[in-house]
Parts: sequence; C-alpha cells; structure tokens
Amino acid sequence: MSRVQFAAVAYYVQKKTNSQQSQASNVSTIKDVAKRANVSVGTVSAALNKTKYVSPALVERILQAVHELDYRADGIARSLKRGKTDLIGLIVDDLNNLFYVELLEQIEHEARRNGYSVLLCQSGGDVATERAYLDILKKYRVDGLIWSTAGKPEHYEAEYGGKFPVPLVLVDRVQPSFAAFDHVVLNNSSAGRQAVDYLLDLGHRRIILLNGPDYLSVAHERRVGFQEGLIARNVEVDDRLVINASFHEQQAFEACCDLLRQRPDVTAIMAASGVLFVSALRALKACKRAFPGDVSVVGIDDFPLASLMTPTVTVVAQPVRRMGRVAFELLQRRMETPDAPTVHRTLEPSLIVRGSCRPVGDSARPVKKSRNRR
Repeated sequence: MSRVQFAAVAYYVQKKTNSQQSQASNVSTIKDVAKRANVSVGTVSAALNKTKYVSPALVERILQAVHELDYRADGIARSLKRGKTDLIGLIVDDLNNLFYVELLEQIEHEARRNGYSVLLCQSGGDVATERAYLDILKKYRVDGLIWSTAGKPEHYEAEYGGKFPVPLVLVDRVQPSFAAFDHVVLNNSSAGRQAVDYLLDLGHRRIILLNGPDYLSVAHERRVGFQEGLIARNVEVDDRLVINASFHEQQAFEACCDLLRQRPDVTAIMAASGVLFVSALRALKACKRAFPGDVSVVGIDDFPLASLMTPTVTVVAQPVRRMGRVAFELLQRRMETPDAPTVHRTLEPSLIVRGSCRPVGDSARPVKKSRNRR
C-alpha cells in the first residue's frame, strides 16, 4: 500500500478549500514577488518558467524574493495555460478487496513512471458516490480516467451517448452502454469454467457458487462459466446452490452460512473472488464443517497468503499487474490520440492447484501435486 498515493478526493477538496479561505490574506502572489524584486510580473514569470532569457543577476534577485515571501506558483493556473494537469482519476469499488489494491499499485506505478499523479476515489459500490467523484475529478481537470463501475447497467444507459468529458478506460467491469470506450477485463467465463472443471475432476457434484451480484459483468460471466462446466459434464444445474450476494465479506458470509446449514450434502464451494473466499472459510468454521476434509474450496483471485496458509489455497489467478499496466497504456494512448480506434482487451486466467481441494470421499489427504493450468 505504501507505493500507492491514495487521495481521499472529497475530503481533500474540502480541506484545501477551507485552508485556502482561511489563509487567503497571507498568500503571496506573483505581483508581490515582482514588487519585492523590483521587476515586472512578466520578468518573474519568464525567470520561473524559463520561457525566455533573464540575466543571472535578476534571476538571483527574483529567487531571493520568492524565498522571502514563500511564494508558490498556482499549479492549477499553470495547468490551464498548458491545457494539461498531469493528473488521472481512478474510481474503484472497495479497497478491502486485495484485487483492487494490487491493481492500483500497478496503475500508480505506470502513472508515476510517465509523469502522472493519481487521484483515487473509492465508490463503495454506490452509484451516487461515483457520480459525486466524477464531478470532483472534472473540477480537478484530470487528463483521463480509469474506472471500475459499481452499478447496474440501467444506471449508465445512454448517459454519455458514446462520449465522455475526458479520455476514459474501463477496467475489470464493463457496462453495455460503454461499448464505445476502451476497456481491459478478465476472461471471466473461462475463470468460472476452470474452477468448476477442477472440482468436477475431483468428483464433486454438489457445489456452491458463492458469487457477487449478477448485474455486475464479472459475476455474471463467472456464473455462466460455472454453469457451462456443469452442463458439459451432464451435472444438474441447481440454482439453489448459487449465491448472488455481494463482493463484500459480511453479506456473503451470512448467505453462505444459511446455505451450508440447509444443504449438508454440499462437498465443495467455488468462491468467485478473494473476498468471497474469506467469507466461505468463515462460514465453514461457523457451521463446523472441516476444510478441506468436509468441503473443498477453490477461489478466483490469487492473494499473497494463498501459498502460505494451511492448507494452501487452490485458485484461478488473474494477471492483475498486467491488467493495471494495460489499463494505463490504453488511457495514455487515448489521451495522446483521442480519435484512435476503440480497443477491448481480454486477459486469460490460470488455475493454480494447491491444497484446498480433495477428491470426494477422500478426507484423509489433499491433492498431492501442485500445478499451474491455463
């Protein structure tokens, strides 16, 4: 987290505004510098911005005045003059989700490497909060925006008519009405299919899908892949075993507990995110179901402790770092070439087999061999 410059934008704006109002009478201006140095405003501007030659003696005098007055140039005004702020906005759902933390770290790294700073906004899954942050980012005149939307498709239908106030790239989640914009996503149906295929290979047939809300593209596509895997093996698709909760831990935990108590015949859980994997483990513990002895669990999203836990965790991993890098590259391309053709990128997941799943009827030992499978 230390490498990510988290900007609590709404708080920052209010704090900055209050500070500027209370200290307005003490702020030095370029006119004050010119008066102290006994030169024109134009000469001060030329010396500080190096736009034309100013003699070394005058430069030294101007810098002395700047130091004495604690003068600081108006960055916003200069940005307006340049037509560029070197700021990009980033709107995501929930920073308790380690997927977003890793994504943000990579985007911030790419941005900083290319001379940009990131203003980060956390929507918490609330569309009204998203809209408020969009207004704030527009006021800050960001050069571009990377956005993982949180709402239902109807919240965005035809709202922007294929246009947006700044260059826009969608990441992780997409909306049908945003088809005209660049995006980078995971092949989520493949992720769901790989996870359920592995469980089916181990003989599991009564499998809970612990998923997010189906109106989110990632959850919908992972459910489709899950159910396609069942159909391909002639296994009954039991909608009663599908939990469309949320990608927030507590709600998913409660829903999973309820279903485990109703269905003691369940032998496996597919958790559709890292957060939901934690919810599944909490639910198993609360229901006194052994893991992985009674119930095997496979998750979508790798996370730092997955290979250190006991047992280690089988996951379908997303290339999160690559997703962040591609998102920034697409945004940079769009900022430099506004009329470039729309690009939609889909990245492939990979199955990492560890120790959290066992064959049906085998409670004594985990699957022996760890492997990666695409």
